[in-house]
Amino acid sequence: MTSPERIDLQTLSNIDSYRIEKTISTEGGFGDVVLGIKNGQEYAIKILRLWEIHPNERKSVSARFYREYEAGSIDSPYLVKSEDSGEYCGNPYLVMEFVPFGSLRDVMDKKVVLGNPIELSIKILLGLQELHKNGIVHRDLKPENVLIGHQQAPKLTDFGISGFMYSRETKTNWMGRVKEMFGTIAYAPPEQFDQFKAFTAMRPTIDIFSFGIMIYEYLTGHYPFGPIETAEDVILYKNRMKKRDYDPLSKYITVTDPRWNHIIGKCIDVDIKKRFQSVEELLNTHFKSELAQIGLSQEQETSNNHQNESAFNKPYLMIMNGEEPKKQYALTELLKGETGLLSIGYFFKKHSGTNDIEIAEENTQYISRFHATLEKHANSKNPWLLRDGQFRQKEEKWAWHNSTNGTYVNSKKVDENGLFLSKGDIITIGDTTIKFDY
Repeated sequence: MTSPERIDLQTLSNIDSYRIEKTISTEGGFGDVVLGIKNGQEYAIKILRLWEIHPNERKSVSARFYREYEAGSIDSPYLVKSEDSGEYCGNPYLVMEFVPFGSLRDVMDKKVVLGNPIELSIKILLGLQELHKNGIVHRDLKPENVLIGHQQAPKLTDFGISGFMYSRETKTNWMGRVKEMFGTIAYAPPEQFDQFKAFTAMRPTIDIFSFGIMIYEYLTGHYPFGPIETAEDVILYKNRMKKRDYDPLSKYITVTDPRWNHIIGKCIDVDIKKRFQSVEELLNTHFKSELAQIGLSQEQETSNNHQNESAFNKPYLMIMNGEEPKKQYALTELLKGETGLLSIGYFFKKHSGTNDIEIAEENTQYISRFHATLEKHANSKNPWLLRDGQFRQKEEKWAWHNSTNGTYVNSKKVDENGLFLSKGDIITIGDTTIKFDY
């Protein structure tokens, strides 16, 4: 990678073949968005300020930045579409569709009403659902990251890099950058600020919490746990959050739809286990009739679960969100047999080869050295069983030992008894999400 050079937006006229018209926004301390034109078409171009990032972290941060390009390739009308990517003066950039009507924050500041809040919520949730199905957790859902397209359709943007960067700053030096952090703090669940629980930030429940805060603010014009304008407010806000002490909707508005009380209360619960565990659960619980009206159903798709007998010969795991995105592990080649087991764990350079599947996670290290076990059984329907932990010797005794931070499949915790995997399942191990496919 070329050593990144500082880019001056005031004098920037071109990025490769794109003519730069103006700066759209600056994104905290790691990136900027400019308006570019190519062949008469307008594009939003996001530039990563790689020169401001420590050299030891540039590779992993760049990988996560480009992951947003891949996320924008997911087919959904509720995600900002990726168009191109490249590198300018050593700094990665992404080219995205230009959404001309601003963000949900702009709408809220101008006190503009976007029709039915139920419809807005459903479309935002459908965008989140597509991200989660592809192993991507947004981690920075807030009004600034919901753009408004044609016919008032919301489009999620900024998935992948913001949550990662802000979570790092939160754990290290957020008090030194309070003004930039206030907006994100308001929407972040308590586990995102707890270094011992931060690995749970790769589960969909973090986005569900943020969704609840955002919709509360959209409905009332306020944060549920009080204002955030000073560093002292941050402490009070987080304390009220931990106590589940949020202002009822009725303090600010007349609640005409009783569903909102349950939706918001369950979304922003401090206890991860008491929240909606998935977007599907939320949609099925409260919005079934509205989904039916627009011709959508959240019933489990059977077509994706049809198991092709010959496909079992080429199953693989692929890193969806992590330090080595798109890296694949061909399971049959690793197994070298009709049945057997594969061990999964953290990649240690000094102890390379400890596990059959070794996953790099240098920035967080929430993956255990002996994290999980993947077994192939003589089962023609679903032969691959994933268990948390490994059977190994510890203190001169052989026994099953679970991982420190747990193993999850489609947001559900897996224990030592395991779970048989199906095509498309999303596995979360530490700060990494992995897709099982063939």
